[in-house]
Amino acid sequence: MLKRCLAVGPAVWVLLFGLWVGPKYDRFVLPAFDGHAYDSMAEAPRVFTLPPWGYRILEPWIVSLIPASSSAVAFFWLNVLLLSGTIFVVGWWLRRLGFASVAAAFASFLFAVSPPFRVVMNYQILVDPLALLLMVAIFCELVDPDVVVLMALFALSALTKETGLLALTLVPLVLIPRDGWARGALDSAVVAAPALGLALLLRLTWGHPVLPPSAFSFLDVTVGRILQSGEALAMTAMMSGLMIPAAVGAFREKSWVLTIQAGLMWIFTFGLIVSNPYHYSVSDLPRLSVFAWPALLPLALRGVGFRRAELKTRVVSQNRGRTYAAVAALIISLALVAATDPYERAPFTAKPEPIAMTGRLRESVKTARLLEDGGIFSFDARSGRFATPPKERFNLTEGRRQRWFLYAGFGAEAAFAPGTPQFRSQAELLLPVFIPRPGRMTLEIDGPKGAEVIVLISGHPVGSVFAQSGPTELRIPQSTL
Repeated sequence: MLKRCLAVGPAVWVLLFGLWVGPKYDRFVLPAFDGHAYDSMAEAPRVFTLPPWGYRILEPWIVSLIPASSSAVAFFWLNVLLLSGTIFVVGWWLRRLGFASVAAAFASFLFAVSPPFRVVMNYQILVDPLALLLMVAIFCELVDPDVVVLMALFALSALTKETGLLALTLVPLVLIPRDGWARGALDSAVVAAPALGLALLLRLTWGHPVLPPSAFSFLDVTVGRILQSGEALAMTAMMSGLMIPAAVGAFREKSWVLTIQAGLMWIFTFGLIVSNPYHYSVSDLPRLSVFAWPALLPLALRGVGFRRAELKTRVVSQNRGRTYAAVAALIISLALVAATDPYERAPFTAKPEPIAMTGRLRESVKTARLLEDGGIFSFDARSGRFATPPKERFNLTEGRRQRWFLYAGFGAEAAFAPGTPQFRSQAELLLPVFIPRPGRMTLEIDGPKGAEVIVLISGHPVGSVFAQSGPTELRIPQSTL
């Protein structure tokens, strides 16, 4: 009875803490840029958003299937369960490594109350909880690895967050000593193949996996970030003091695999943080450091004096249930990649404003569906208002009536500015279309009388509109879309 309480106690505490925190976000309020991106993905998981967030499709797909009042609330309930499950699997993993139930419960509870874990819990709209759970499940599976199960776990990780692929470096460390160089190397490649294949296939066939432009080299950016935030980075890298007992435990631990595992995960985690080409913020350091914690826990336990029983080699009978579940996970992973919609969005700038980004993501898809159903989208340029009243009052971007279709040439704040949109020389509008087919567009231009504005669709001229000549209807050939 006591062992069962120790096994589930930390996980239950996380669940109760999550319920005490409660959902803080909805369609009207979202946390930071990541929250806006993931929430938009969950609302239309088949349609690409923007890199790199857009390739982390697994959790937004799950959220889209949860019957909640909004995707933000669904993210909260799912992530509370995922974080509680993570703590349970951490304790299970430590017990499989040979630690006593008390030691495993102590370490898992320590992780549950750690600052990075609490930050992730409070953030709520993230894919990090699922990525963390899968990473700990991989650690647990590496204790007594099954190739098919590892294939499935890494495939799911590849569709959750790129950090999940870091643990691929650990697979040869386990399989080669167990099975020999030839068999171990082959099995390691087999384990990695589905994850790397799905990640590559997704990026080659969906969206625009481009690096943001930078005036400096990759090395200069990384070194500059380290120098600029050296003190905060060093404090975070100490893992709230966990590094001290972990360093002691590295000398006491006899398993070189556990020691290398902890070192690699710590180096890779902070290396990716400071070299991320898309975004770097000192305030994100505690949250992102959560991925380095689990691998350090066994060494920290050894450092504070807990003993670990030596694992004995054992022959495990084939578990058909695990194999069937793993195969099903692989099939689901492939199906999610195959289910992506080829609809391409207009690319965003390197650092888009999150609310404007969410507005364009939501409203462009909704407008494309409206046009696909034979509806009409109109905007009154003189009053600067949409011709139709809001229909989704729960939708913040529609409630604010963002002018999401003003793509370029109308000014940096065109999406939120009141009044008539104005441009000089040239400008670009967004025309969202799911399936190319002939259409009609009516434009009216104010300006010097008789001034001609040439209209092009995807670079193909479709007609001209003269200023102060009233509404002009243009036909849109299917070939231009």
